[in-house]
Amino acid sequence: MTGKVFDAFKAFDKKLKLDPAVTQQARDVATDLEQCLRDAGLLQSRLLQGSFGRKTMRPPLKDVDMVVVLPDRLMEHRTEPGMSEWAMDKIRRAIVDANIVPGVAFDVDQAHAHALQLTIAGQAFTVDLVPAFETESPDDGWLYIADRDKDQWTKLSDVRRLRDKVAARNQDCGGVWVNQVRQAKHSLDRDAEVKGMVCGLLVESVAYEAVTKKMAPQQAMVATFSVAVDRLSEPYAGLAQDDLTGKWSGAERAQVLRFFEEHLRKAVEAVRLENAGDPVAAVHAWRYVFGDLFPQAGVSFSERLKTIGQIGGAVTADGLLTTAAGNARPVRPWRAMAVDEVSTLPPTLLASRRSNIEVSPPSMDNLLADPARVAKDVASGNVVWGAANVVGRLLSNGLAVKLELDLLPLPSAAEEGYPTERVRVVVTREREVLVYSVSERRRTWRHRNDVGPRMLCLQHPGDDPALLWLWDDGLEDLLTRVRLHALSEEAFRREGRWPGEELPHGHPQDGVVWPVASEAMRDALTRWSR
Repeated sequence: MTGKVFDAFKAFDKKLKLDPAVTQQARDVATDLEQCLRDAGLLQSRLLQGSFGRKTMRPPLKDVDMVVVLPDRLMEHRTEPGMSEWAMDKIRRAIVDANIVPGVAFDVDQAHAHALQLTIAGQAFTVDLVPAFETESPDDGWLYIADRDKDQWTKLSDVRRLRDKVAARNQDCGGVWVNQVRQAKHSLDRDAEVKGMVCGLLVESVAYEAVTKKMAPQQAMVATFSVAVDRLSEPYAGLAQDDLTGKWSGAERAQVLRFFEEHLRKAVEAVRLENAGDPVAAVHAWRYVFGDLFPQAGVSFSERLKTIGQIGGAVTADGLLTTAAGNARPVRPWRAMAVDEVSTLPPTLLASRRSNIEVSPPSMDNLLADPARVAKDVASGNVVWGAANVVGRLLSNGLAVKLELDLLPLPSAAEEGYPTERVRVVVTREREVLVYSVSERRRTWRHRNDVGPRMLCLQHPGDDPALLWLWDDGLEDLLTRVRLHALSEEAFRREGRWPGEELPHGHPQDGVVWPVASEAMRDALTRWSR
């Protein structure tokens, strides 16, 4: 795990821990209740259960579950009518008489079948006291649990065994298993409906099956989501006694599976980006899994644009900028005329063709053949991320085609208020490509022709082929270059400098293109050479 990703997970883990002061308050209350009930002759032993007892609860602390194991001398009365209600009432009276919890109220919302609920003045958490008896074979770890609705004690509970299993697994995993369970639970916050269907014990069960030894948190998340996808298509009890998915309808089960499939895909992508040497993109990808509570990478969007512009990279399927090799070559934008020139511009091709490679049927040829169909492909998200309101049609009796679309700002750019850019791509039968911004806003442009055809100046056609978009690179790479150029223009408006290397305006002297200035881009020329 790289330093930046490691630091992000470390900071994220701290945010998922309960406030130590609140935790201590809860433990103090539990200790006082234990002593009170022991003095009243109503407690033989006790154990904390639930996510608080297993240390998998995330903040805020809402409830503390405590099992009150009644003395063996009362066991002979277990099957008597009214015994479960009697136990609840005796516990209530003992707490009130001892006055150890001033202002306590009981069963405020409703009377639960298995627990007496305490609402304590000044505390944000409640305490659920669950009366229980040891079974005839106490060494097996099972307990009889009270049920005042059915007036019986026949329900067997393995809360003690569950607690011990979780504690052992956490120890086997170097003490980080409970932390990773909290992380997996937090991922559910991304979908309120799924969160309402997936209980905490289900997440713990999946993680128990997936994480059996100490591993980095990103590996643990991939493993946990993978097991969820594999196991939740059918009934699943996990660490519980009963099916934890039994209440789901078929549609709800499909919805939960889609959620975990998507989270698995995002987690795998985050790991890929980190392994490709881009921890910044990896951190952004993990934010797609966990939301805003996961720390930011601490790198501005314009800085990322500069890096991609110099060394190349890609825009991922989720709209992330990454230095991992992909569909975004390094580039030096160029405007054909200097600022003080007033002459008209000659027609200029966006890029030259690769004459030494046989052209296969690329998406640019598809665009020429059927712009309307290609527009549908782009709108469906099959070409680039974040394309909307896409229109494709023939121009000039078929001599050219037009593809016009909204390019949404990448998510990290949207967070900084970057706007949507509407662009028009015109392609002629001679493979001349002209790109325009058609957004209805009066703005300054660093690399756009001021006279003649006001097309965006994406690159110098005589630049090193490693830095050029060429016809065979296809529509995806072209639209990616257009999007990054538009975003770079916005960064220039905001900061007054171009995010990356650029060529001087005007034509180079003697037709010799200016040499690459930065060492980073010179290294990139080798990686992207062709």
